Amino acid sequence: MKKLKILVMGLPGSGKTYFSERLIKEIDAIWINADEVRKKANDWDFTLEGRIRQANRMKKLSEEAVSSGKHAVADFVCPTQKTRKDFNPDFLIWMNTIKEGRFKDTNKIFESPKENEINYEIKQKNADLFKFLAADKIQKYKWDNRKPTAQMLGRWQPWHKASNLKKMHHQKPSISTPQPTPSPNNQSLVKSNLPFWNLLFLLAVKYILRTVETRDPGCTILYCSGHTP
Repeated sequence: MKKLKILVMGLPGSGKTYFSERLIKEIDAIWINADEVRKKANDWDFTLEGRIRQANRMKKLSEEAVSSGKHAVADFVCPTQKTRKDFNPDFLIWMNTIKEGRFKDTNKIFESPKENEINYEIKQKNADLFKFLAADKIQKYKWDNRKPTAQMLGRWQPWHKASNLKKMHHQKPSISTPQPTPSPNNQSLVKSNLPFWNLLFLLAVKYILRTVETRDPGCTILYCSGHTP
């Protein structure tokens, strides 16, 4: 499969770094973080010229990662059409989770990507969910049931307080049934807390007994205990 130069872009505070850190583990990619790149270059110029230099640095490092046989995930604001054109991503993820960032100068120059630029748009801060969906867009995602996240989202949580959850999963769900309304005739049945079918059987027996007694008061009926009334 062709390795891709992936851009995770968006306003400061939109969740780019948090998301990228989780995405790389799902697609086995190299992560290129803007702050680390600026720190290494000692370039904290956020003018348009400085941002263009940063886009080209991120591009160079991403292309080196792709050449090594890995996907590259570059997370940075990349705020203008010019910076995105210079970076030239193979796959663009827009973290469209906030309307304004914490820096007014960035808000002022930020240009939302056009529809034909976007490969995947994220509108909610839920990296643990969207990392799977984005990974499936980038490559055919292979679900691994052995991963802790898979166990958390799936059937069994081994670290959960309910240590018997796995056992409970294989049991048939219990059906909640309404209990008979207490009355002089069935009070003892309600108190006994018998299973539903036992209660139903005993109620049927009581109905038969009552019907027979009504039809022939002199007849004799044998009870389950073997005694006669």
